[in-house]
Amino acid sequence: MNFKKYQAVILALLIIIIYNFWISPARLELEQQQQNFERIDQELKELNLIDIDSSQTQLSSLDKEILDQAIPSGINQDQVIVLLDELLKKHNVFDNTGFNFQKSAADTKNQIKLLSISLSGKINLQKLPAFLKELESHQRFFYLKSLNLSVENIEELEVANFSISLESYFS
Repeated sequence: MNFKKYQAVILALLIIIIYNFWISPARLELEQQQQNFERIDQELKELNLIDIDSSQTQLSSLDKEILDQAIPSGINQDQVIVLLDELLKKHNVFDNTGFNFQKSAADTKNQIKLLSISLSGKINLQKLPAFLKELESHQRFFYLKSLNLSVENIEELEVANFSISLESYFS
């Protein structure tokens, strides 16, 4: 055989080797990924999952009322102050230094805004768990983001000095 025939045979063998060891496995992996994607897509369809953004969810009037209380329209900062002040008085919180508020966007797609609230004061250590539980389970959704606490004894009474960071939402 002459040199050009050897080159053609070597080139053909090289193409066969590249195809078998590089292109064919990549094609098989692609087919497997496509089958896996189709299987997952079919499972999602079988589970009848819906896109919340594109569906019109029907809420009952009770659900709407609960949602409006948890995430009301408008900031209603005065109402938040009154609610928190009532809770503080109910649980005998003293030396309250007031409230600090900061607004920001929480979910711009759904136009939900975040109201960050910080407050501090002193409370009987025995009453602190009930205060925190009522704060977290309030109909106006309050998320307890952080709690800093120190305990001191005042006239044989354990008093908790606390600083709380809360988050509340509004639309």
